[in-house]
Formats: sequence, C-alpha cells, structure tokens
Amino acid sequence: GGARLANGDRLFDPATVERKLEGEEIVLHERGGWSWPELDLVSHAAGGSPRAHRDALTLLAVFMQHADTKPEQQRILCPDDACEHPLMMLNDVGITFGRANLSNHRAIGAVNLDEWKRQPVWKGPVGCVGNLSKSLTGTLKDPIISQEGREFLAGLMAQLSHRQLHDLFTTARVELRPSGNVDGWIAAFRAKQREIEERRCVDAWWTTAPPAFTA
Repeated sequence: GGARLANGDRLFDPATVERKLEGEEIVLHERGGWSWPELDLVSHAAGGSPRAHRDALTLLAVFMQHADTKPEQQRILCPDDACEHPLMMLNDVGITFGRANLSNHRAIGAVNLDEWKRQPVWKGPVGCVGNLSKSLTGTLKDPIISQEGREFLAGLMAQLSHRQLHDLFTTARVELRPSGNVDGWIAAFRAKQREIEERRCVDAWWTTAPPAFTA
C-alpha cells in the first residue's frame, strides 16, 4: 500500500502507529480477550473495579456505538509480573462513532457523523437502558446502566475541554470523511454528553418496559 515516491520510498497518508500498553496478555483455553457479560463477573469485594467504573465503561461503548464487541476486541492484561491487578481494556474500537449495525458495515458504523448524531444514547424517555444494537459478532446489546456508572462517566467527560476535543477529532482526521467537520463532531459529542448528564437512572427501576401489576 501507499504511494510510491520517485526515490522508491512509499508515502502513507494518513498513517497511524499503535503504542500498546506494556504487559502480558492473559489467554485462556487458546482464546484471548473477554466477552461483555464477563465484565459482570468482576468482584469489587475481591479487589476488582466497582460497578460504577464497569458501567461507565459499558456506557462509553454505547456512546461510541461500539457493536463489534467480540472477545478479540477486548484484552486482559497483566501490567506487572505479579499480576495482582489485571487490567480489562478495550483494544480495538475501529468500527465506532457511527451507527451500530448487524453486519458491522463500515460505511455505516465507522466515523459517520450523520449516522452517529441520529443515535440516542438511551432507549426510551426514562430509565437507563443504553441504545446499542448487537452485531453478528457482538456480545453487548442495550445494557442497563446504573446511576453510579452514569455519574462517573459524566464526571469524566465534563473534564474534557473544547481544545482537547478539537485535538481529538483533528488527529482522527475526520475532515477526510465524506461528511462532517471538526466543529460538527465536537457539537455531536457535547450533545451526547448532555444526554448522559441529564438522564436519571432512578426515574424507572424496570429494564425495558413498566411491570404489569395485578390486584
């Protein structure tokens, strides 16, 4: 790939370099990574992250419209030899910032501002069920988010300055996409951020529909 120059070199534009976190990946039964339901197995009492942090990560996946959530897209990493605090992380989120779709079609699901803007963060006017369609390879669909998780992610997003978001989308070269510019992406990001900030997960304690009561 790349364009061949007169001196024989090849020019790649844009080019990306991935700097992976140091550590040893945990692979069990010849399978690396983790599926999304396994995140619920993390025990805070045993030293793992609290539910607020895990729900914030899940809500971030909804925010990005991350549908290709097969285990290979996530990793479990030992940052040191003792591996006392293994790290569960998102490793590959290439098909995001669009509309999650069944076939992980990139034109729809990857860096498509028009599609991303049309996707609400939440399903329904009340409660905290995230709006995320499941793809054929995915392991996450319409997750339930706790109030603590919503608040934690909202607090982190509130720390992002306009300059930081501008640098984020500029570095991502969104100007090369068919639609949208840096300012448009920032506006969409802030609009979704407000959706997270303004929702209250205690408004409804049911999951997808009100319960039926009988006399």
